[in-house]
Amino acid sequence: MIRPAHGGNLVWAARLVGCSPSAILDFSASISPLGPPHSILTAIKSQLANIKNYPDPSYSELRLALSHFHKLHPDWILPGNGSAELLTLLGREFAELTGTILITPAFSDYYRTLKSYNANFQEICLFEENEKVKSKSRRGKGEKDIYLISTPMGQQAKLPHSINTHTCGLLINNPHNPTGGLFMRETIIPCLEKFSLVVIDEAFMNFLCPEEEQSLISWVHKYPQSGNFALTYEVL
Repeated sequence: MIRPAHGGNLVWAARLVGCSPSAILDFSASISPLGPPHSILTAIKSQLANIKNYPDPSYSELRLALSHFHKLHPDWILPGNGSAELLTLLGREFAELTGTILITPAFSDYYRTLKSYNANFQEICLFEENEKVKSKSRRGKGEKDIYLISTPMGQQAKLPHSINTHTCGLLINNPHNPTGGLFMRETIIPCLEKFSLVVIDEAFMNFLCPEEEQSLISWVHKYPQSGNFALTYEVL
């Protein structure tokens, strides 16, 4: 059987081990094993009579509700059919830049969206502080790497000195998938000034306790004029 590129394929996993999909506790995708809150199920059931109608293409009520919750302007909120759709749309933006920095190991969909628009990208490995870096970039003689970002677990990512970040994008997820490393706000915020476009995928942020979260949603309003800062997150 061909191994799926994306997690969450219960049918494939059940066939592989010979059991029912309902017998599997799935941790391969950013889905809570506890299931959705009862409030979400109640809301869905209350609207089943409207299933015959097309939804509002502008998602005006949803965007307004999210804007109140996050204290953001509705125009800064773009609902999508899962983060994969939003990442695909962002791929076009990355393709307009001279390059994109991708922190690796990385989510497979990042490669898909970058390659689908022929976007130039460079992989920068997240490594342990005492580990030697196996960089895929070519450095000039005597050049030193520049510190980019790190986690409290001692993981670091460094950029080759030759990269002009002001014409490049940065695609990163926080917490990092698949290592689980959490980037602190204060280490990400400087990147918002360095790069032409920064996309932070916070699909796993809600798995943390509220006091441990390092979301930058509250920072979106601080960059309204530049348009260089985007966040994705999921309601599961």
